[in-house]
Amino acid sequence: MQSPGFLPQTSNNQLENQYNNFLRIANVSDISGLRSLSTSAIQAANSVAVWESAWGTFNFGPAVDGNFVPAMPGKLLLDGQFDSSLKIMVGE
Repeated sequence: MQSPGFLPQTSNNQLENQYNNFLRIANVSDISGLRSLSTSAIQAANSVAVWESAWGTFNFGPAVDGNFVPAMPGKLLLDGQFDSSLKIMVGE
């Protein structure tokens, strides 16, 4: 695969900082404020956030949440916690 699905996240603090930075860019104070924005306003804030991100990253991507993503993919693979019926994995 060309790009990793999961960028390294050094800590929950890093994720919180990204969230707070996005709130700042969008000029809102919480998730409710983000939900009230138009699609074009979210897209504009996303463009700025990506532009401000470190070279080679985009700030946003999947993160371990304990529910939908219970652990890092490498750990899940190591522990055999994956869909074993999958026969082929492709990427473009």
